[in-house]
Amino acid sequence: MYIDLIRSAAEVQKTASSSVNTSSGDGFVGLYYLTVTDLTARFFQEITPPEEYEKLHSAFIEFLLSCQTAFVDELAGNSQTESESKKQFIRASKYFVTEMELLNLSENSAAG
Repeated sequence: MYIDLIRSAAEVQKTASSSVNTSSGDGFVGLYYLTVTDLTARFFQEITPPEEYEKLHSAFIEFLLSCQTAFVDELAGNSQTESESKKQFIRASKYFVTEMELLNLSENSAAG
């Protein structure tokens, strides 16, 4: 059940991210993306995963938080923090994908 929850949340994240990329700067789409990302991160921070999924759980939360930071920095247009937050986002994405692959769960992961 926990894996289904992660997969569903990752798919929602992937869909919201795709919407932002194709929205041509629509502020409501960006706001939706931030809201979904924030609420998903908060939800996963409040639950305790089964022991065998603790690393995946941490990787997913790190991925979500880095998504938020990178997006906000991009909107603010601060090139130095944007660059650093993008690097962190890339690292967190790779970490999440790696954890999914280690558990043989990667089916075109949302972070990919």
